[in-house]
Formats: sequence, structure tokens, C-alpha cells
Amino acid sequence: MTDFTGWVDNQKINKNEFSCDSDIRLELPFPEDERMFAIWANHDCQDYTLYLTLLIAEDEQRNLVGYNGAELSRKGCVQADTWSSGMLACEFELPASGDNFGILFKGGVAGVFYTQDWI
Repeated sequence: MTDFTGWVDNQKINKNEFSCDSDIRLELPFPEDERMFAIWANHDCQDYTLYLTLLIAEDEQRNLVGYNGAELSRKGCVQADTWSSGMLACEFELPASGDNFGILFKGGVAGVFYTQDWI
């Protein structure tokens, strides 16, 4: 997990000179091991918090290795069966001027859905 923490910390958000922006990417943090994939996210706003909700299917729940750089919001993780049976919606809070966020999965790249809100 230490290598993953270093990878998360070393990622950079693409800069936009005119407004606040977020960057949310599906990545292979260890190119030599295509069985591991990650979601990386951050934003460059100094006045707003980004709430990132990841919709995670049952298979991906079992393949979750860990995450760092942000905490679950007060909502935490809830069942999201309205999307599909066995879905979990986990909301993470990325504070203004906060750290990079990364969540690591094993088992190869899978479809990932997310929503975002600014507060």
C-alpha cells in the first residue's frame, strides 16, 4: 500500500487558469500489473469542497484494496439498488485545498460510475 500512497501523492491536477476545476481519472498506478486499477481525484478550488460519490458494484466491493487522501463524508456508503442490484454508493469528501485522493482495486479494470457535488 505504501507504493500506492506514493503514486497518489505524486499525481497532479490539470490546471485551468479561468475557474476552479476537478480532475477524476481511472488509472493503472502500476503499469507492470494490469490487475490493479485506481480512481484518482482532486480539485483546485480554495473555497469549495468536492463531494465525490463512487457507485461500486458488488464485484468491485470485494476487490477494494484501500483508499487514501480523503475520508468518507457523513453519508458514508449506502446501498444504491435503484441503479442496479448490489450497488453501493460511497461519498468521499475532498476538502478545499485538500490532498490527492486515490482508491485502489484489484482484479482488472471495471466500469466505474461517479457523481460530484460542490459545497
